[in-house]
Amino acid sequence: MVLFADEKTIREFRQEAHKLLLKHPNETIYSDFTNTMTVGTTEDCVKTTKETPEDQLIYYAASICIEDAFLESKQFDQILSFCKPLKNYKAYVVSNNENEFAFKKRSCLPDYQSLPTNKMSLTLDRTRSPEELINAAVISSLNVGMQTPLSQLKLLIYTDADDQKHPYISYNPFPILAARHQNKFNELTKAIEADENLLMSVIRDKEKNTVSVCILGTEDQVNAHTRQKFISLWTAELPEDAFANE
Repeated sequence: MVLFADEKTIREFRQEAHKLLLKHPNETIYSDFTNTMTVGTTEDCVKTTKETPEDQLIYYAASICIEDAFLESKQFDQILSFCKPLKNYKAYVVSNNENEFAFKKRSCLPDYQSLPTNKMSLTLDRTRSPEELINAAVISSLNVGMQTPLSQLKLLIYTDADDQKHPYISYNPFPILAARHQNKFNELTKAIEADENLLMSVIRDKEKNTVSVCILGTEDQVNAHTRQKFISLWTAELPEDAFANE
């Protein structure tokens, strides 16, 4: 389920999800993303988060993966009622191979020092509808995460000034990029798929045009493919009419 909400509602969702993490730590996969995790190096983000009280953090997103049986909080239904789904969004459901996205708890590293510098990058076709891009982004990112050895995918626990923990934050830079030329994006995809040094996941539509590409490699390897004139950082906002009225 992917929902959108204002800052206040995301914070409320985060607080309820965090309570469940504390109550059911072995059955919960949880993460959030704040304004202090967006600028500078990993070291800069860790330092800034550590210096910021929890109530001053701005939550851009929060997520939780947990069995329905553990969703004991009555607050969730009320919080979710203030969230908006996309009009035509349909959640991706694994039907043929349930193990394709079998969630596994990975250990978070207590120390981020002296880790190899890898980079993950997600590039999306800017011309697509929001609901199509959401699924493509989720599926391609999960695909790469699931196939990545622990030696290459480093997950950290950020701690704020109030000692609240923010787990499962990637050590590796992970920019979201927009491709603005379909034919060139298709050509780039073929070059990426021919690169044996990368871990990758490519999502195409029925016409074999690229919708999303997620790759993981060294910074030089990733930059060689993504620093193209027709690719830029994703900065677009969703239009209000993209959301359902319910």
